Amino acid sequence: MTTTIVTDRLSRGRDTTVAYLPQLTKGVVNTSPAFIPLRRTTGKPKVAITYATDDTIQVTNQGQEQVQDTKEYSMEFESSTSKQSITLLGQAIHGDQVAFTNTATTYAALVDGHTVSATAYAALSVGDGFWLTGYTNPLLNVFSIVASKGGSNKIVTTIAPAATESAGASVTLVSNKTINADLPTYNLLQRRTVDLSAAGSVSYLTLYDSILDTAALDIPETGFSKLSGSFKAEKQVPGVALISGQTTAAISTDKVVSSVQNILGFYIDGVSQTCIQKNLTIEVNNSYSGDDAAACSRQFARGQFEVTGSMTFRSRISSTLDWEAIYQAGTRKGVGVLMSHGGTTDQTYIWIPQAVITEHNQADGSNDVANHDMSFGAEGNAAANATIVIYKSWV
Repeated sequence: MTTTIVTDRLSRGRDTTVAYLPQLTKGVVNTSPAFIPLRRTTGKPKVAITYATDDTIQVTNQGQEQVQDTKEYSMEFESSTSKQSITLLGQAIHGDQVAFTNTATTYAALVDGHTVSATAYAALSVGDGFWLTGYTNPLLNVFSIVASKGGSNKIVTTIAPAATESAGASVTLVSNKTINADLPTYNLLQRRTVDLSAAGSVSYLTLYDSILDTAALDIPETGFSKLSGSFKAEKQVPGVALISGQTTAAISTDKVVSSVQNILGFYIDGVSQTCIQKNLTIEVNNSYSGDDAAACSRQFARGQFEVTGSMTFRSRISSTLDWEAIYQAGTRKGVGVLMSHGGTTDQTYIWIPQAVITEHNQADGSNDVANHDMSFGAEGNAAANATIVIYKSWV
């Protein structure tokens, strides 16, 4: 077989790739940065220039001069949900992960929870999600949620253990926790485009001091879960060359999250709503606003933090109007979702401790399924000191 030598061709969308890297210091490009490939379906760093029209009177009846006014650096993206997406969602809530792992032989499974080590008892709070491994009975090596804390290092769980087991086995408890806070992560963002006219046949556009302003996690009834987001950046590395000493890590290999295969359960107030709740969206907005100054690039200040979302529940005639009653009473509810990351044993649990239903509708046509379609707004929960929390069994 003979192939053809091609010295030029049409550009393709996939000729562009994107990578990012958290900065060690704001205002400083990392030395010899080791970029992380961004798994995405769309999106890339962009530079947008705005022009203003000079209003000097033209006696020659010609067009007015167009004067460059501002430059805006940004990136909007969408990706199928993966472990990387969860990491970026952690950036969006401006949290810092606190990793916790404890192994002991004092763990025991009870009819309504577990006896844990003194260390784990002190680390866990009501509403926290955690994973156990090491019990002799594999049915006990599952994800659980703290309902309350009793005496003698007892943790009551929202769903009772499947069996009881005395202490003795070496059991490990993991609960890596990220709470929304005011701990920003600034990033390098780099667009890499095949361009034979550039040095090395690749043109690099690198932005830095880039902050994740908005993020939206979508879990539909079927298909792939998606994460979309938008970055705002303050500065650009001059030129189109790579950064001295830069490298790129291997692309992560965990599989993307399927709504049917990898969403393990929905939870309301810690109680499973699997096969009752149909979907969930979570939207995070940091409300960053730009601030311009002469002789300086635009900078950004964080505004009011918001978490909103929507969800749909099936309705049964045994309790047809349950969510309408919750909506009308203004009853606050905890909203959670548990997912697995395909091809691994790693799992993620996302918890909104205090959500209020802000919109409710129930279809009433003759051919309609009378599901509860709802929107919600998240409030800060005093007990959890949080608006949204991400728990992971992985680091």
